[in-house]
Amino acid sequence: MHLGRPLAFNPRSPVVSIRKWTAAFLYQGRAATSNRYGTFLLALALSVGLPGSRANADELLTLKLKDHQFSPTDLTAPAGERFRIEVENLDATPAEFESSDLKVEKIVVGGAKVIVRVGPLKPGVYKFFDDYHPDEAKGTLTAIVPRVSQ
Repeated sequence: MHLGRPLAFNPRSPVVSIRKWTAAFLYQGRAATSNRYGTFLLALALSVGLPGSRANADELLTLKLKDHQFSPTDLTAPAGERFRIEVENLDATPAEFESSDLKVEKIVVGGAKVIVRVGPLKPGVYKFFDDYHPDEAKGTLTAIVPRVSQ
């Protein structure tokens, strides 16, 4: 096949025939019925909720950094769900919220906030720290399985 030359249009090619047949089928009203059925299924899935979706899947946890110390030092989050961590740096100097366990690295300038999206996580303990002050600013995030109330 020569790549420098465009292919010629052939009205008898099988691809063109399939396209014509598909277009004819779609405009005969048969597709309208299946389209309504597809729309119904989509509406049903969105109203009931897609598998794995939860109302609190975007929960916000707050973490403050002052005098090169995280507050609180221990966070708790639901396992198996996505959530956000808002990191607020109350110091004048920049900080870097980092966790190899969470696969996150975010610079927070002095006096600013950032939001980090995390998860879903397996149950366990995940360490985080300030990369600019790793000996002073440390913390953990514990992912727990939510209890089902009966």
